[in-house]
Amino acid sequence: LVGSAAAISPEEAFPKVNDYPGYNDVQAGSWYADPAQVCYEVGLMTGTNTGFTPFGVLTVGEVAAIAARMNEAITGEPIPTVDPKPGESLPWYTSYVNYLEALGVDVPDPTKQATRQEFVAILAAVVPEDMLSPINTITTLPDTQDADVLRFYNAGILTGVDNWGTFAANNSLTRAETAAMVARVARTDLRQTFTPADYTPFTAAGL
Repeated sequence: LVGSAAAISPEEAFPKVNDYPGYNDVQAGSWYADPAQVCYEVGLMTGTNTGFTPFGVLTVGEVAAIAARMNEAITGEPIPTVDPKPGESLPWYTSYVNYLEALGVDVPDPTKQATRQEFVAILAAVVPEDMLSPINTITTLPDTQDADVLRFYNAGILTGVDNWGTFAANNSLTRAETAAMVARVARTDLRQTFTPADYTPFTAAGL
């Protein structure tokens, strides 16, 4: 794993570094209010030009930025700034993508919408095993047996899109959904205990 520094708790790796000013598009009491605040305070997601944009869809470049910041916080390895050549204009995500790729992390096209599978794969590459202590005992899911996905479910980071724990690997992610998962990585008290409902009757019926 890339982010395999010494055993360090998420709370130690991601201390509060920013005072949360609030977002004009995050209502107090909404399900994503606490995650948005945590992500801002620890510096992993700091909003857009218009606020938090909770229902904006995440790009791979934005996932790369989050993962790079996580790895920097966990390992202390700084993200180098990439300086453009004279007359060159570099995309905003260049430093983050280059940093991850130098660590051996596969980053798909940064401009496209990220899938849930890509999000987990990129985060799993930087979050060490000892930060994902299991609180659930999930051995199978309706639509995936991916080891990284199961590890995130068992750590209480993911709970799926329905009562059966369906992962929906190819679905896109909103910023609100992303903040919830990122906040659960950073703050263990936000992690979710979860037991998927039994979907085998549907399988047996060929549904």
